[in-house]
Amino acid sequence: MSDPDQLQVDPDDTDGVFGTVLEEFQENVEDNIPMYNREIDLQRYDGLSFERILEIFFDNIEVRSQAKPHFVRHFQNYFSSREITPRNAKRCVEDLRDRVLYDAKERKDALMDAVHVMSSTYDDQERARGLVKEHIGIRESRIPPVDSQWLLDAIGLAERNVLQRVVTGDKKDIVRYQQQLTSLFDVSILYILDEFHTRSQVGQDSHEIF
Repeated sequence: MSDPDQLQVDPDDTDGVFGTVLEEFQENVEDNIPMYNREIDLQRYDGLSFERILEIFFDNIEVRSQAKPHFVRHFQNYFSSREITPRNAKRCVEDLRDRVLYDAKERKDALMDAVHVMSSTYDDQERARGLVKEHIGIRESRIPPVDSQWLLDAIGLAERNVLQRVVTGDKKDIVRYQQQLTSLFDVSILYILDEFHTRSQVGQDSHEIF
């Protein structure tokens, strides 16, 4: 997609990766909870322990290894104030399911609050590209296409007052057009050796004065 403005960004959308992962989790849990519950009921006659509840859970519910400690912690917290019974074992998993779904949506909302969707600068960059192409040329013998990409990004940042100058070591392809670029855009293109030499001279003069 060439123009970012064509992207549909909807904070309330449940499609995409978030929706897929959430749906897979729900299917994983909902499809396997009945088997978990049946095995819990069977333990009613053999005696139910905390360790056995965890074993049955991980045997029936697919959980990534790196996430297992978080699930174990949930069971520990849940049973810290409850008896080890089949009913509580079932409720613990239901509570876990609801908590994971709730936390996922809360984190998504928090993430979207922290994301700032900026308007597209596609039109401005195309305008800048057109000017460079018309007055200088974007081709291997002038400004190579690969160099034009970062140059246009720099021009865009300069026009948004994010930066005031561009220092580059590319004397052959970029610096030789610094006058044309400065006249076309509000950005200074500086050669890295000239920049360091100027700073060095300023430092020497200051040292001599003081």
